[in-house]
Amino acid sequence: MRNLTNAEMQMSSVYKLLQYLRLAREPAVEGKALEKLWEVACQGELTFKDVSLFYTSPKLPVISNFNLHCPPGSKIGFCGKLYSGKSSVELSLVCLTEVRKGQIMYDGLDLAFEPLEQVRLTVSIMPQDPEVFSGSIRFNLDPTEKCTERDLWDTLAAVYMDD
Repeated sequence: MRNLTNAEMQMSSVYKLLQYLRLAREPAVEGKALEKLWEVACQGELTFKDVSLFYTSPKLPVISNFNLHCPPGSKIGFCGKLYSGKSSVELSLVCLTEVRKGQIMYDGLDLAFEPLEQVRLTVSIMPQDPEVFSGSIRFNLDPTEKCTERDLWDTLAAVYMDD
């Protein structure tokens, strides 16, 4: 019975992979050069202005007319019932939901007009459930290998994880 269950789980994973392979490519967003983009955006002000979020298939918005302003240095969390849109707001920060109305601004930059690759490299989301990743701790902290060893240790010290 256990082998049957394991086989079913593995086949489900294969099915999901095949579904992902069939997805249409995301359109490239013309924007500023990747290296220059976030030199302007360094304060951390986040603003949602009258945002309506959609997933690709439903015609009704997941969230309508959402407004939020987070001044620099804010720490925020979303609470709510199941299917109330908490994850959708989170996913909108990395452009995984479609914004058909309104703007998501980060330090005055509209995320809709910035290169998708840079937005996703810049925004970090802390998941509710812990995950164990493969690879070294260093690789998981800096998968693009752009930070110095000192930068990583400073970051770990800032969150009290340097011991």
